Amino acid sequence: NQGFINITPKVKFEKEFLIYCFKNNIQLFKHYATGSTFLEIGRSTFSNIKVVLATDSLIKSFHERVKLIHLKMFKLSYQNQLLKQARDILLPRLMTGMIDVEKIKLKSLEPMNTP
Repeated sequence: NQGFINITPKVKFEKEFLIYCFKNNIQLFKHYATGSTFLEIGRSTFSNIKVVLATDSLIKSFHERVKLIHLKMFKLSYQNQLLKQARDILLPRLMTGMIDVEKIKLKSLEPMNTP
């Protein structure tokens, strides 16, 4: 909607912690939300909601671990986009016979071991 609340920490710390802190408190936020068309929290109500933060060392440790996961997610998402583009280019060519696969020899793939 048109209402937007900007959250700026008073002290500098890693944003990932704040994102997950808010994400894990969605039920708390819903408790304070009102509205018939869609739920909304007013600025004054939002500013009175207390969220517990961790110690600086815990936030730093959390950030170090989560940033690696986020980086991996970003890379996988990018690779997925490239694979979709390749599919969209290759599939029509394969379907129309523009690319001949008759002479392609593939090595036998062994089944993946599953735990």
